[in-house]
Amino acid sequence: MPREFMIKLPEALIKVLEGLGIDIEANVIELLMNEISIERSKKAKLHAELAKYFLSEGKRLIDKNPIQASEKIYKAAEEAIKALTMSLGMENVLSKVEERGRWTTSDLERAVEAVTDFTLNLNISEYF
Repeated sequence: MPREFMIKLPEALIKVLEGLGIDIEANVIELLMNEISIERSKKAKLHAELAKYFLSEGKRLIDKNPIQASEKIYKAAEEAIKALTMSLGMENVLSKVEERGRWTTSDLERAVEAVTDFTLNLNISEYF
């Protein structure tokens, strides 16, 4: 269950950020996640929790603000990919992310490809 935490920002900054279409909440979370130095499995769980959070926020906003809802749902997908990449130990992606200290769009694209390749190579019949 998400817990609310308030950050006070100058009104002028908020207006500029909103005018640029910047999701303040998502960006603050991203910055904090980049600062956390914990074992990968714990960080993967945090990304999975963030994916659930952003998905529920997106659903909540669909009728009120469809543009913001789509941004939250995109962020949910992004966090889910990060969680899967970490959980599956996709070193070809993670080594670059850890070296740089943040995720880029190219990293997310490589992660999607790696996760897709992994799932396509699973012998699904083993699980049924």
